[in-house]
Amino acid sequence: MTPQEKKMPYAKTIITLLPVAAIVILNASSVLRDGESGVLTIALLLFGTALIAGLYDAWARGSSAAGWLGSIVTALAGTAIGFSVSSQVLRLAYVSMKLEGRPRPLILAAFAIVTLLGAWSALWIAGRFRRTSS
Repeated sequence: MTPQEKKMPYAKTIITLLPVAAIVILNASSVLRDGESGVLTIALLLFGTALIAGLYDAWARGSSAAGWLGSIVTALAGTAIGFSVSSQVLRLAYVSMKLEGRPRPLILAAFAIVTLLGAWSALWIAGRFRRTSS
């Protein structure tokens, strides 16, 4: 754990749970309608959070300019992979549970957590390679 991470021990949890709460609130207020706009709103929120996760990782590690760029790209790539995996899982859950209409809040929260887990996992893997190559 770096000194910056010791100052903010719950930063990763907060960065992950804030967009989850935002998605659940948006779903409850009927802002996330069926169709393209709801999916794009969720994607924008999650990819924006991935950008924040990449910035936090670069700041916590005290990276150079290239390290900042690498952390951001890694977080966005991990989010893209997590987004595709969690959307397939969400589709399978809907088919197997025979659900219709808007997604349930718990399913949306799990979708967001799995997506952001992709970003944090990619940053963790990149950090492992960074430590072994130094």
